[in-house]
Amino acid sequence: MKELSIVIDVKDLKLGEEEAKMLPQELFSNIVNHVLLQYAQQFKGLIKSERKQVYEIDTTLSKAVTDKVEKIELEDNTFGFLRKCFREAKLTPNHLLKKVEENIDAVKDR
Repeated sequence: MKELSIVIDVKDLKLGEEEAKMLPQELFSNIVNHVLLQYAQQFKGLIKSERKQVYEIDTTLSKAVTDKVEKIELEDNTFGFLRKCFREAKLTPNHLLKKVEENIDAVKDR
């Protein structure tokens, strides 16, 4: 299991009006869901095992936002898939994305 912090420090970022009203966990979840969607679109869909991992990530993040927790746990292979999506999806850089990537990169492989 990998433990991932889903709270991002946004105090030094210029957020839009709608984003400023969101919890840091909601921002994190929205960015991750956007990256997963972008990855799926880029490869014109996902195979069954990848879809299962996307559902697991989405369910875990949704529960975390509802419960307002600061960290989530993901199975090693699911976390590896999340990393793969961030690594391989073609994304437009922005400061929120960078904060989420920093949290993901902070998780040690072993």
